[in-house]
Parts: sequence; C-alpha cells; structure tokens
Amino acid sequence: MKKKVFLPTLMFFLLPGFNSPAQSADPEHVINTDEKQVLDTVLSMTRAFENRDIEGVLSHYDHDAVIAFTPGTATSGAGEIREQFLQFFAINPAFDYGGHKVFVTDDTALHIAPWTMQGTAPDGIQINEKGLSVSVLKRMNGNVWRIIVDDPYGGLLAQ
Repeated sequence: MKKKVFLPTLMFFLLPGFNSPAQSADPEHVINTDEKQVLDTVLSMTRAFENRDIEGVLSHYDHDAVIAFTPGTATSGAGEIREQFLQFFAINPAFDYGGHKVFVTDDTALHIAPWTMQGTAPDGIQINEKGLSVSVLKRMNGNVWRIIVDDPYGGLLAQ
C-alpha cells in the first residue's frame, strides 16, 4: 500500500540522477558562477538533510523563509520549520532529479527541479512521491545564497 506524504524541497536535490553539480537541464546552457553557487547551496542543503543534520539544513534557509511542506500551505517561523524537517528524517528518503534549472538576476535566483522520492514510513509502508521543486534564493552577506521560498509542489498548478 502506498502512503501519500508531502516533503519539503530539500528532498528533491539528491544526486543519483545528477551527473555534476554544475550541470543544467539544458545541455546547450553553460552554467555560470552564480548559477553554480545557487545549485551548490541547494545540493549542500540536501546532503545535510540526508545526514539528518538539522542545523546544516536550517543554515541554508533565511530566517524569514517560507516553505510549503504540504501543497498550498505556507510554513514559516524557525520553530515550526525545524519541527517539520525533523519529522521527515524518519522516512529515510532517497531522491532522484530529472535535471536542474537555475535563473539568476542580481541577488535573486530561481531554482527548478523535477524530483522523485522513495522512502519508508516508520510503520514500514513504502512511500513514492514525485513533484516539481520551485525555490527562490537570495544572495546575502556578499556571496552567501539562502533559500527564502521553497515549494516542492510547484507543478501542481499545471495539473
């Protein structure tokens, strides 16, 4: 029996389907330095998530971040965001991406990535999900990118 679980964007960034941290969904596009830094930020957050490193995960988000842990619902506030991420650690998720697209203008970036996720709920039920992650990042303190808006269900509007 499949169980439907909604997961935050960080889950859509695992590397099995991703050949290089500087790869783009468009094979003709040569990724620039800003785009690579944005992508590296997202992938670093994902590694922290996979390692169940809550402080590492949270360090990639702005203190005013908004995250859609469930479709159509915005979660904000450090305590609530922390609690939501900690709950997801229990399912042992494995992610794969169909590519990454990054757009940067000045100090703002948009990251888009289709994802699939497999995991196991604490009761042993297999979980299989897919979606389209849409995230907005902001460059802060010179050259540090932080996620400010995170919606792993951006593709639902197209359905």
